[in-house]
Amino acid sequence: PSTPSCAPPFTMARTPSPGAPPHVEIRRFASVGALRARYRAVVPEAGAGTRGAVRCARGRAEERTWSRPSAPARVAGRYACRHDGDVAELWWTDEAERVLGLVRRSDGDLAAAHRWWVRDEPPERALDRASPR
Repeated sequence: PSTPSCAPPFTMARTPSPGAPPHVEIRRFASVGALRARYRAVVPEAGAGTRGAVRCARGRAEERTWSRPSAPARVAGRYACRHDGDVAELWWTDEAERVLGLVRRSDGDLAAAHRWWVRDEPPERALDRASPR
C-alpha cells in the first residue's frame, strides 16, 4: 500500500472568531516535495516572486515568499493572493510544517484575508488544531 502524499484537509467550516474568513482549509503533506508540487499546481504563477511592499496588504494580487518575524532572513514558505472571480483567495505554504493553507473570502477583500493571516489568526495556531504532532 502506498502512503498518501497529504492528509485530508482540515476545514474550519464556521467562523472561529469575529472578523475571520468563512473558509479556511489546511493540508499537511508527507514531504516538502509533495507540498511544493501541490502549491505549483494550484498557484501556476509560483516563483514569480514579487519584491518590495506587500501588495496583498493593499488588496492587490501577488505571489512571493514569506518569513516569520523571529527569523526574517529565512524563507518559511510562499503565499499567493488572488481573485477567483469575485472571491478573494490567499494560499500559503509552511515548509517546516509541510502545510498548504487556503483562506477564501466571498466578499473579495484580499487585504482582509491577508490581515487575518498575518495578525488575527497566525497559521501556527490553525496548524495546532489541524492535526496532532
